[in-house]
Amino acid sequence: MQHQELVTYLQHTGKDPSRLIFEDELTGLYNRRYLHHFLQSQINWAELEQTPLTLLMMDLDHFKQINDNYGHQTGDEALIWLSAFLKKTAGSNGLPIRYAGDEFMILLRDTDKSASLKIGEALVALIHKSPFVSKEGRAKLNLTISLGVATAPADARNGKTLIQQADTALYSAKRNGRNQVVDAGEVRPADVFAKTAIFQLKEVQIVGRARQLSLVAEALKKFSSRQSQFLIAEGLPGMGKTDFLETIRRNLARSKTWQTTLSANPQEMFRPYYLTEKLIVDLLNRRK
Repeated sequence: MQHQELVTYLQHTGKDPSRLIFEDELTGLYNRRYLHHFLQSQINWAELEQTPLTLLMMDLDHFKQINDNYGHQTGDEALIWLSAFLKKTAGSNGLPIRYAGDEFMILLRDTDKSASLKIGEALVALIHKSPFVSKEGRAKLNLTISLGVATAPADARNGKTLIQQADTALYSAKRNGRNQVVDAGEVRPADVFAKTAIFQLKEVQIVGRARQLSLVAEALKKFSSRQSQFLIAEGLPGMGKTDFLETIRRNLARSKTWQTTLSANPQEMFRPYYLTEKLIVDLLNRRK
């Protein structure tokens, strides 16, 4: 469809073509594109001490089960239902945003951490006590949300970090039982190791290694759930294995995790658990 044909079609269906750039079609909320544009063009990051900016990031708990058990139409209805609460909570001072899938945000200007936490707690409580009823009564569900709160300049000095901090707090809320609010400033690094490590890996620039980095990120998610992981980097000499592993090591060092480097003796490789034994001994030797 040509550009003018698309514009004509949208106008005949009652949709303003210009609004689709920054509006989520399903919920009518602002979209991710608008959020990034707003943070870049409307916020003076050097002058937030007296006018703090807070981001509430949330998602529906167990949303996948709604889609699996009742279908995607009911899932969409649940998202629209939730968006109505966000619009009301945001009021005239906030921006309600559908960030991706079932992830939503409210951006609050001139609102400090204390006030924002109260707003987040009130929203979580309101959702908890308000049953969702789908059209035609196909489903009546008691839904909950998990919510993370991050404030600039206390938690971040730019838009990218503000989103990451709110996302990390949301991750912590879900790990700690869901249906709750978590302050980014109160998150224990050990509890969100996988999330922060993945953010760090996203900043890594290694040409042709996107798939390998995604495998490392996936392993970190499982590792944070106490699933032991082994990833083996294979390749001929000169393929860049050492540089790849060293880059990961440097980036994960910022997350204050224990790391160890092992030197193997080829003559011992017939022993099945040779490297594992050396790894465990090294880690145990670090303990008090």
